[in-house]
Formats: sequence, structure tokens, C-alpha cells
Amino acid sequence: MTRDLVTPDEQNLLRRVQKERDTGIAVEAVLKTNARVFARITDGIYREPASALRELVANAYDADATEVRIYTDAPRFSQITVRDNGFGLSEDALVHVISNIGGSLKRTNSGASYNVTSSEDPTLSPGNRKLIGKLGIGLFSVSQLTHHLVIVTKIKGEAFRRVCDIMLMPQKDLETADDSKEFVTGNAVITTIAADDVENHGTDITLHNIRDYVRHQLRSSKDWESLRVAADRKAAIERARFGCATEEDLELIETINSEDDDDGFTAEAKEPIFHIGEVSPDDPETLVKQAALPWIPTDGPLARFKKLVDGIVNFPLSSTKEKIKINDVLDNYFQMLWTISLCVPLPYIEKHPFSLTENDGIPVYGISNKVRGGAVPIELKDGVTVASAFDLKINEISDFRVLIDDVELRRPILMPPTSSDDQSPLLFVGKLSSDLAALPKDFSGGPLEFQAYLCWTKRVVPAEHNGVMIRVHGASGILFDEHFLKYQVAEQNRLRQITAEVFVTKGLDAAQNIDRESFNVSHPHYQILSNWIHHALRQLNTRHKALQRTLHDSTASVSHEKAEQKLKEIVSLASPTSKAHGQPTSVRFIDRTVDLVDNLSADVVALDRSAVFSSASISKPVTRNEKRRASFFESQIVAVTSVLNDFGLLSSLDTITRERLIKAIVEIFSVDGKK
Repeated sequence: MTRDLVTPDEQNLLRRVQKERDTGIAVEAVLKTNARVFARITDGIYREPASALRELVANAYDADATEVRIYTDAPRFSQITVRDNGFGLSEDALVHVISNIGGSLKRTNSGASYNVTSSEDPTLSPGNRKLIGKLGIGLFSVSQLTHHLVIVTKIKGEAFRRVCDIMLMPQKDLETADDSKEFVTGNAVITTIAADDVENHGTDITLHNIRDYVRHQLRSSKDWESLRVAADRKAAIERARFGCATEEDLELIETINSEDDDDGFTAEAKEPIFHIGEVSPDDPETLVKQAALPWIPTDGPLARFKKLVDGIVNFPLSSTKEKIKINDVLDNYFQMLWTISLCVPLPYIEKHPFSLTENDGIPVYGISNKVRGGAVPIELKDGVTVASAFDLKINEISDFRVLIDDVELRRPILMPPTSSDDQSPLLFVGKLSSDLAALPKDFSGGPLEFQAYLCWTKRVVPAEHNGVMIRVHGASGILFDEHFLKYQVAEQNRLRQITAEVFVTKGLDAAQNIDRESFNVSHPHYQILSNWIHHALRQLNTRHKALQRTLHDSTASVSHEKAEQKLKEIVSLASPTSKAHGQPTSVRFIDRTVDLVDNLSADVVALDRSAVFSSASISKPVTRNEKRRASFFESQIVAVTSVLNDFGLLSSLDTITRERLIKAIVEIFSVDGKK
């Protein structure tokens, strides 16, 4: 290391260590992170275009915007513009932003002086919204899409706007970088221009020269290429069958044969139901396949999104076990819209789950926070909502709109429809508030508060909504976790039928990793949340099993009664004595050590139960199902005995012989042919 690059703090620490070299006195120091390492970590952390746009929307939300409009230039995607009507950036705020990437003003005491945070609470925006961002690396998100962006921003009351033209520098070859140079993230050119619209305010971010792989991804280029290849292969095989294959056809067929010999599995390419069209690989201005949209041109922005959701929910299936998957219905562009709509603070497409009432017809259960507690049914009467019944807060944002290419997004989560059969959905609701007083605040992260619901339904639509989604102040960077925070249980079938959302109102911020797309699983808040989710799942499973068991018992009881009646009909029709006297023989099982046989009618055939059912192969019934089967088996033996007696086959036998005969019949029918 070159000595002249050592910082003053480093030199001071070195002198202190050298001073105490011989004394053995401990020297305290503060750990610091190199700026280059931080930049390398944050460069490219957002892996999908939806993630980058999500962060820009979150920045607009934190700036108290009521509307964000995104124009993607689909299907060309040559540039993307994100426009909001937030409070804009002042001169000092803009300079601070471009000079301190990773040094956010949000959640700091100095944020209020830049009009970035509330003057009373640094965790709130000037308009008292709970802030989503905190690290100040949202600008890095656009490096996923481009390295060239232009920010045009204006604050209310000023007669000019500021234009900041930024060229981001990709962080590479750090190992060979010159340490003598100050680390640079990019270059910016700031221009101030006059503006007549003094009262207007907001920020436009235009992303130029969208990277090739992003454009191809948003166009679903690989999927369309796979479809073209599949069509070419099919045509080549057809021509070969009719003896008119070309040399190219034969080569293509040979590649098919070699792939068939592969051990790998290649899924068949399918054209999505809704897409923005297929762009020509040679000319981005030409569509070789027209778009298939779920709406018509005259539909409004919100109606368009509702029709997109309807296209998913009402997607026709060939079987009851088939799943509706977003990948099968939407191309990559529409999937991006769906992902953003799930992640940013938006109203629900219909209603918040906590706004449900008795009229919605979904049974509601309360989740217990006790160690051995169980979910209890909750009655919603007289228009009472779930929120009122559980004293919950519906923190739904009503003053924030996001439109992408004139499609207004909503949170695309619907409560499943009710049904009259055993497959009606179930809603489990709970909350937790913990101050973590037992731990120091520096280690606990402070108080944790959240409320949640878990919804069981026969089939989750779409399948990607199976799992739990955690929202911190209404936003999330993580989609549904189908593993429910690593819930270790064998109830896989039931888990695949659950959608859950957790609404964190206090805490968990520190447990989020810097990309907001994963959690620090060792953080106390995450541990408490995961334990609560697992506890809630156990209560759901227990309650659902009990309901299924009750339903099964009811169904089995009805079936048992029908089977008993069928036996009586068979005996009545088969018995010759029933035709003459009106009733078949009555059969009674008795205990000869207790019952008085002489008191029985002569028309009754008495059998000693212990003698007839004494076989060792007949185990004692224990469970409810075993007892039900044993009862019906006894009814079958009664029916056989009655028919035998009515045909005169038992009257000539003494009591012991008769019971031996019936015992033999019992043993014959007790043989399990499946073993």
C-alpha cells in the first residue's frame, strides 16, 4: 500500500496501536467500509427491469407524489421515462444526491432541511408518508437498464427547472484500478433552465439507450425465438414425411434427434395468451406478429388493468388439478406490470382483505399468539369488517396512482370466490406487537408490529401467489415466498393452497438487505416474524384438518346410513319368508353370560358376539373410521345370517354349530386381499 494514500484516521489508529505495542493496552477502533467495495456491491444488485422501475416508483412515493407515469416505448424499448408529480429536488438536494450515492438524506435528522423528510419525524416524508427507501442507492437501480439517464426536476414556486445529465460508470476491473484516484460512480452535467409553470412540481427521469439484453428481455425475444424454432422443426418433419425435405430440413431434424437422446428435459414453447407482439429480429420497428391485448383501445387505464387481471383469473383450464401460471398467460412485458403492481403501495383491485364482511361469505378465524393457542372462529355481524373485528388498521394508499403506458396498476390480489361445497375459502387473521424490551435496542432493532392474513383456497390463482408476501410500510421487493420462510412440515398439499400477506407497520427495516429483495435471516425481527408465520400455519392446518374431518364424518355417516338401508333392501328382496310374512328374520348379537336368551322371541336368531367374532385376525377398532367399518361389517354379517335363516339353512343346526358357521363366514370376509 502506498503510504501517501493512508487516511488521517488510519494514520491516527496506526500511531495508537504502535504506542501501546509494549503496554498490552487494548486500542478501540471503528470498522469502516471502503467506498469502492460498497459501490461494487450495489452495482447491478437489481436483477430484473421490474426491480429497477420499482425503485424509481418508490422514490416518487417517498417524494409525496400522487401520480407516477411510466412510458416504456413498448415494444421498441429504446428509452423509458418515469414522470412523477412529487415535490422535486432543490439545488442543494440535487447536488447532495449526485455527490453522495449511498448517503441518503432519508431517515436522517438533516433530511428535513432538504425537504426530503418530515421536520417532526425523519422516518416520514414531508407529507407524512412512511418512507420506503433509506440507503440512497435507488439511482443504482437504473444501471440495470442503462448507463445514461437525464433527470429533470422542479419544485413548486420556482421559475426554473434543473436538468441533470448523468453517465454512470460500470464498476469493473477494480482489481487493477488505480488506488491513487478518488472513486467515481459516474459523471453529471447540471443545467438550470427557465420555466413558466411556476406552480408545477415533480421529477422526470428519462433512461436513454436501454441496454440490449433488457430490450430483448422485455420483448420476450428468447420465447419468440423458441416458438419460431419449434414451428420450423414441425414444418421440416412434415415435409420429410411427404418426401420433400430440403438439406436444411434434414439438418434440423438431425438436431432434433440428437436433443431427444439428451437426458435433459426441454419444456415445449407456448405462445402467451396476452403479449405486446413479436418484434422482428432484424428491424425493431416491424412487428411480425400483432399484439394480443386483453382490452380494447377505448378502455380506460383502470379498465385495462382489470381486464388483464380477469384474463388471469378466468383463464380456461382443462382439468381441476391444472394450475394457472402467469408465465403461460403473460409475456415478459405484462409480467413486469404484474410484478410492479404487487410490489409498490397501491389499492387492491377490488377490496382489502381486511375490508371483508359477513356478506362476502368467507369464514374468518382469529390466530392466537399463545404458545399452544388455536384459531377460533369469528362472527362478522351487522356489517362489521375484519379490520373492526380484530382492531386492525387498513393502511391502504388512496392518493397514489401508478400508470405504465396508460395502464393504471392496482394490487392484483383477489379473495377467492365462495362455494356451497367443502372447498369454500377460509381466512385466518392475526397481529403481533412486540417491544423486544428484553434485548438492547442496538441488537433488537427496536419494536416490531405487524398484522397478517392467511387465506386457504382450493386453488391459488395465479399459482405464483402461493406463499407469503411481506410488505414493509405497504411496499415489498420480494414476491410470494412459496416456502413460507422455510416452514419445515410435510403438509405440502395444504401449503400449496395458501396465500398470505404480512403488513409490517413498525420495524423489520433493518432486516431487509440492501436490494430489498431478501432478508437478513439472523435479524431478531425476521426470526420473530418467521416464528409467528409458522405458528399461524400450524393453527390453520389444525383447524382445516378439523373442518375436513367433520365434513368427512358427516359424509361418511350419510354413506353409512345409505349402505345400511341397502343391506335391508337386499335382505328383504332375497328372503322368501319376507314375501310370506312381510318381515325377514331378526338377528341379535348377545352376551350369553349376561343376556337371557329365553326372553327372546322365537323368530329372533341369537348369536353370541364373543363366539362369532373371536378370531385373532379381527383387531379391535380404535379410530372413528375403524369403528364405522366394524359397525357396517357387523351389519353385513347380520344380513347374511338373516338370509341363511330365511332360506332354512340355520333352523336345523344347534346353537354351537350355527355360531361356528357364522364365525367361519366372518373369518372369510375378514381376509385382506390387499396384503
